[in-house]
Amino acid sequence: MQEALISAWQSYESLRNKGYFKTWITRIVINKCKDHLRRAKYTCPFDDNAGLFYDMQTRDVELMDAICRLEPKFVPYITLRFYNDMTYEEVAKSLRITVSTAKYRTKTALRMLENILKGDEGCD
Repeated sequence: MQEALISAWQSYESLRNKGYFKTWITRIVINKCKDHLRRAKYTCPFDDNAGLFYDMQTRDVELMDAICRLEPKFVPYITLRFYNDMTYEEVAKSLRITVSTAKYRTKTALRMLENILKGDEGCD
C-alpha cells in the first residue's frame, strides 16, 4: 500500500483529469498488488489473520469464505463494486474494461457466490 501511495504521489502531475483521481489511485493500488503477488508467492499463515474473524458475524465469515472460493478473476468485481462502493462505470475504468463487461462479470460473480453459499459449487 505504501508503494502505491508513493507511486501516486510521484506521478500525480501526470494525471490529466483530476476528476478521475479515485479511479486512477485504485488502478495504481491494484497494479502494485499484482506486482507484489508476482514477485513473491502469496502465502499467508492462518495465525496472522485469525483475529480478523473473531469479531465478524457468522454470516460475514461465510460470505468472506465464499468470496475466497470464487475463481480469482471474479473477485475484483465483487470487492470493487460492493466493498469499495464503486459504480459500474468506476469498476470499468479501474479494470480497463467496458461498462457492459463490468456489469456482466459482476452478475456472473454474484451467481457464482449464490451457488457457493447454497452449497452448489458449480455455476449455472
